[in-house]
Amino acid sequence: MSSGWDLRQPAPPDQAQLEEIAHESDQHIHRRELTVLCRFSIPIWLCHLLELSLNVVSVFSLGHLGTNELAAASLSSMTANVTGYSILAGFISALDSILPGAYTSQPKMVGLYTQRMLVIVAYLVVPISAIWFNAERLLLLLGQDPIVASLAGQYLRILAIGLPGYAGFEVCRRYLQAQGLMHAPTIVLLVASPINAMLNWLFVWGPPTIRIGFIGAPLASVISMWLMFILGLLQCYIAPRIAWDGWSRLAFTGLKPIFQLGLAGTFAMCAEWWSWEIVGLVTSKLGTLALAAQSVLLVCSSITYQLPYAMSIAVAVRVGNLLGASQARHAKICSDMAMFLSLAAGVANSLFYLSIRDRLGGLFSEDQRVIDLVTAILPVMAAFQVMDGVCGITSGILRGTGRQSKGAVINLTGYYVIGIPIGLVLTFGPPQWGLSGLWWGLTIALTYASIFTYLIIKRTDWDEEVRKTHERMTVDETSGATKQHPESHVDIGREA
Repeated sequence: MSSGWDLRQPAPPDQAQLEEIAHESDQHIHRRELTVLCRFSIPIWLCHLLELSLNVVSVFSLGHLGTNELAAASLSSMTANVTGYSILAGFISALDSILPGAYTSQPKMVGLYTQRMLVIVAYLVVPISAIWFNAERLLLLLGQDPIVASLAGQYLRILAIGLPGYAGFEVCRRYLQAQGLMHAPTIVLLVASPINAMLNWLFVWGPPTIRIGFIGAPLASVISMWLMFILGLLQCYIAPRIAWDGWSRLAFTGLKPIFQLGLAGTFAMCAEWWSWEIVGLVTSKLGTLALAAQSVLLVCSSITYQLPYAMSIAVAVRVGNLLGASQARHAKICSDMAMFLSLAAGVANSLFYLSIRDRLGGLFSEDQRVIDLVTAILPVMAAFQVMDGVCGITSGILRGTGRQSKGAVINLTGYYVIGIPIGLVLTFGPPQWGLSGLWWGLTIALTYASIFTYLIIKRTDWDEEVRKTHERMTVDETSGATKQHPESHVDIGREA
């Protein structure tokens, strides 16, 4: 195997390595890109599974306190996703477009763009926190039960204290992942996840001197989020300083390009996240049986989606790195291999659910009606898995090439013009398919999004994407930093 640069080393490529990999055969590139994508995806997958467990543990610990507490936890989670986490995650996704390309072209710009995103999320946290502190009144205006609204308001007021920690960790994670340090955020979650579980038990169910009941769950989340941020900063500190040039006042300038990318990412992400909340609200109109079955299906689908989601982050980083290194041919092959992997993962998930179709519902419920409904819908969810995997990867490729705006338009039309309306008709219209109709609507939305994002990627001019990547690195509207300013340009010919 060639000794050329393959991103398994911490340093960006030097000129000799770039010349070597530029003359590699397609077969060699296919093999290496497949290997690198798998090596990147595994720690990211584990990281996201651990992060998913944070919310699951909170809901599980409160579920045994009573019906109102469980309802309040679910309502708080939905409100937090819609008004906070989806917005922050969308803006932070701009770093998926900028940092990987910067790392292989102008490494020191990675640190500067990271600081700029910290400035942006610091501003965003303020209005989001204001909404959460007034959540009880907003929920009452929306007609929620007063007791549940009061508990949800308490939950969100405490959870707001952890917002800066959540945002800070997500920014640190992008900084590390852009450098190929995929294991670093996973190490953070390996520490924080069990601590979160222990704190939930202590605060919600522990000894009387420590136990504080319902509010113990959000307090445990707050402590865990700040711990993740602190450990993330520590990982950034001990990482190689290739991408860091110190804190700079330039972080408060040149915010417009990254803000615009973040805004497009927010529209794309919110279109997807909010669609699930809409489906949840519609499901509640179908009765407790459908709601119970939907809970089972949603938990299972969320768990299996973590693998294609991890692959989407891996390909966004890898494609960005290759474009920054001016390797257009390699970036194209990488995207092709990623789509192959996504299809394989989606089919594997689909076959898995079909193979346990008659047993899955019984793992979550003893009610035969719930089990039968889950069994009936699983074939639809199996088809959904294939499209979900493909769409996740194509969205990652679009992020890696800085084309979030295209993804936003496709997601908005796919979910809100096509998928959800069709799902509502199938659910309540003449077919009256019930919950199955909603899942068919989501599957149709993802099929539409997968087809159109795939067509965009297949028509990509990769040499033009290389040019755009370098253009983002060499032009700074407000600070005037260009290639003529050595403090903002780092020679990629340095020794690794």
